[in-house]
Amino acid sequence: MVNSGQIGSLQNQVASQQTQITSLQGSVSALQMSLSSSEAQVVALNQQLQALQLPVVTMLSYPSTVNVGEHFTVTWNVTGGIPGVISHSAIHLGTSMTDIISVVVSGNTPQTFSASIPAPNQTGTFSIRAHAIVDGTSYFSDLKTISVVSPTDFNVVLSTDKVVISKQQTISQGVPITVTVTSMNGFNSPVTLSLPDVPSIAVAATLSPTTVTPAANGQVTATLSVSVITGAKGGVWGTRPSEPIPCMS
Repeated sequence: MVNSGQIGSLQNQVASQQTQITSLQGSVSALQMSLSSSEAQVVALNQQLQALQLPVVTMLSYPSTVNVGEHFTVTWNVTGGIPGVISHSAIHLGTSMTDIISVVVSGNTPQTFSASIPAPNQTGTFSIRAHAIVDGTSYFSDLKTISVVSPTDFNVVLSTDKVVISKQQTISQGVPITVTVTSMNGFNSPVTLSLPDVPSIAVAATLSPTTVTPAANGQVTATLSVSVITGAKGGVWGTRPSEPIPCMS
């Protein structure tokens, strides 16, 4: 049988172990607090290191070629500074780098910005760069260039480059000629079609319709009908072109 002395001894051992467990729990909590403090110190040090960096402005993306008057997107970022306050940032485009082309933005570094910019209304090669004022000092990105070109609005393609007809015959083997007008760069204005080189003495040619309007970046067709006038000899009428004809509005 277990006597009262043994029971008392066991109770003392249990109490001692509970004290040790409580002490260990306290040590674990203290260690966790220490680790959290260390992580916070690491984050603070990283922020300080970043703040000590010299501000840098970098062009991230921009097109190398754009059409006259076309809007295009430019992205750039600004890093570094102490503490890294961006009071002004914008894109400069043109022959004079003092010309601000984009909206002015602000924030804290590091920061990435994006802006939609209209191309100049004339062709040529233009300089472009990003600018930022960080902690009161101006910084510029490397100077880049963009080529501004004149756009092609639409092209015209004929379904054949030659028509062979004989007396009172309309289109070779009864197949009509299809004239296809394709929109480019969002063009959607009326296009007038004409036949300036038809040998009217021997050949009759008509277009239907004579004015077409393609949907933006879409296509529209017209039909060219050709026949030999009564009493004329058969022959060949070259409609040209076998390749697309670039046109301007």
